[in-house]
Amino acid sequence: MSKSSFYVIAIAVCIIIVFFTVRMLSSEDEALVENQNQALVPLEKPEARPHLSAFNPKKQGIDKPVEAQISLATQIEDIANAYSDTAQYPVNSQPIKDPAQIVTFAPFEENATDFSLDSELYGKVRLSVATKQYQHFVGDDIEVLITLANVPDSASVSAEASLTHIDGKEIIPIELNRRFEETWKFNASVSAMELEETSLPQELQVAARVEADGEIFFSTASLQYHDPSATITGLDYPNPNAEYLDIPLSLEVHEKGYFYLSAVLYDQSGKKPLVQLQQEARLGEGEQEMVLKAHIQALKFHLDEGPYILKHLQIRRGAEEGESVDQQGNSQSQAYEIDAFSFDRYEDKPYRNELAQEREAFLRRLSSVSGGQH
Repeated sequence: MSKSSFYVIAIAVCIIIVFFTVRMLSSEDEALVENQNQALVPLEKPEARPHLSAFNPKKQGIDKPVEAQISLATQIEDIANAYSDTAQYPVNSQPIKDPAQIVTFAPFEENATDFSLDSELYGKVRLSVATKQYQHFVGDDIEVLITLANVPDSASVSAEASLTHIDGKEIIPIELNRRFEETWKFNASVSAMELEETSLPQELQVAARVEADGEIFFSTASLQYHDPSATITGLDYPNPNAEYLDIPLSLEVHEKGYFYLSAVLYDQSGKKPLVQLQQEARLGEGEQEMVLKAHIQALKFHLDEGPYILKHLQIRRGAEEGESVDQQGNSQSQAYEIDAFSFDRYEDKPYRNELAQEREAFLRRLSSVSGGQH
């Protein structure tokens, strides 16, 4: 089952549960109102339990389940509309209507832990431990930056750090340098040559210990360090194929497994994102190929026939049974240029997904039922 199918089914199940809960509450409230004039068996102290004849259901909010039903129906309808909008295109070829919608993993961006810590001397301090990126490959240097904030310039501050296993066992110490332009910043670069001399696990952390006027603070930042699971080595020959623009990418797979490939198709300027692309497949070791497929309707959403630029290329191997984390791959190039193709070169037909249409119809029926049963 695909992730998108799982999410849709999960949403539907949640909606059904909420719907029947509301129905049950409504039934219970109706029964309560019908019996409001019936006397209760008195307790030893009758005044401790008022007679139900004094109970006013409207004042007590008994009509709220009806409002909840209306709200639920509206929410289901909104879900159905959003699902319909997305289902017009293949899940692996979605037009980007808002740049904020771009989905990319961030293993190659700065990785930092930043905490506000209680201090007996200064009230609150901020300690940040950062590496230039979360994902490191064999041959990369590991760059570290440690920052202590909200401490006066007159304080006496020192820091030390080490590369450790995730359980805290030290692997190698890190020699820190004081950054003179920044009072309480310390940095370091652990060279690839030094790392090659040490047997490293895939998951590591930088552990920092900072002392300010005798008060000690600790923090860590996690990272990965391993060989790439696969490398994108080049772009073959993109070409219209029926209703798709096929974008074949050459790979060198270093460790067989199930791989996820993603990229974003931009306009010629490289500034406007057009289509979010993704593909997945089980691959063996050695030279392989994966094909990203941009649907004609997704391309026509922005009325852009190209040329295009393919950016944000990412390849990762999913964790197999017994493995704890996915393994990232890399790309020899950060972007590839793709020629323009007239829309006349494609089969111009809408995307059809019968299963998606059935799901949408189910959501709309559910919305109608939940809104109509008062």
